[in-house]
Amino acid sequence: MRLVPVVTVIAVSLVCSAQAYEYTVEILPLRPSWGQRTARYSQINNAGIVVGDVNTAQNQIDSFVWHSGSFTRYRVGDAPRTVAQAINDLGHISGHVTLAPGQGERGFIYRNGQFILPSGPQGQEMSVYNLNNQGDYIGYMVTGGEAEVGPYAVVDGQLHVIPLSGRSLGGSLQVISNQQLAIGSNTDYNRGIITFSWTVGGGVVERPFETYLSDVNDLGEFVGYYYPEINEHAFLERSGQMIDLGRGEAKHINNRSEIVMAINRRSYLWKDGQSRLVDSLVGPTDPFDFLSVADLNDRGQMLVYLTYNDRPYAERYRAAILTPVPEPSTLAGLGTLATLLAVRRRGRHRMTTE
Repeated sequence: MRLVPVVTVIAVSLVCSAQAYEYTVEILPLRPSWGQRTARYSQINNAGIVVGDVNTAQNQIDSFVWHSGSFTRYRVGDAPRTVAQAINDLGHISGHVTLAPGQGERGFIYRNGQFILPSGPQGQEMSVYNLNNQGDYIGYMVTGGEAEVGPYAVVDGQLHVIPLSGRSLGGSLQVISNQQLAIGSNTDYNRGIITFSWTVGGGVVERPFETYLSDVNDLGEFVGYYYPEINEHAFLERSGQMIDLGRGEAKHINNRSEIVMAINRRSYLWKDGQSRLVDSLVGPTDPFDFLSVADLNDRGQMLVYLTYNDRPYAERYRAAILTPVPEPSTLAGLGTLATLLAVRRRGRHRMTTE
């Protein structure tokens, strides 16, 4: 099945002031104490917990979780490479592992204190790209034949091998929402890279040529980019309608319909019809420039990479968490609520003591 979108072009204003947004910046450590090189931070969940990996002094790669100011280290047995890629709101982790030097990569899931290495019905190796809060996970598995690998999803404990149209050279699923809506890609011999969405009941819905899906939220909204001209344009797909957001690529979308976009190697946050340069959200006095946004959670927190131009090269590139500060109207509302609660508590106290 192919989706033929109706494209709506909306006016998008690029605003570089921070009047409507204010964010605090938490600079993350360069590396854990057992790390040898700069840590790679990959994803942030809705609790603000970050997962990533780092090269160790033993020339291995171990995964970690950063939470409440400390690292927790993860490794599958004595594997030389354990690379975390995703973390859900339950703290479950997915990624890939190399069990011994010279072996290929395979997927892993860490949950309830145990590592799980999924495999297909004939023992085929499976990658694990992403997992949701329901315990569903996706990726690709070895299928044999010309394609060699193909997309799969494990939903409600059932394995689904995703059929691909045309002459496929390989494909995978990359993102799955908590509503069990997934997106993936297929490398077709004749058509090139084709992206698609998938559900258990609806099957595969392909997007047109040169239309690339990047992310999906729990509202069923997709973001990505396409080529209506020589330059790419970001889009938001909502209820089957494609909304053109202007030049750039839409990378991430959360359940508040906030979108992270990349335009000319700069990152923007799109909300309510306006795109704001991420650099401008934290004020003009900070001594760094933002390079990219790695992830966006439902609280509006962004996992970002930035650079200090006045530091030695080895310490120049850092990761950080940007956290939105409540707007004044929200703070006023919270203050009023706190006052009402305090009065109510005092009233209750008087009633019980008199």
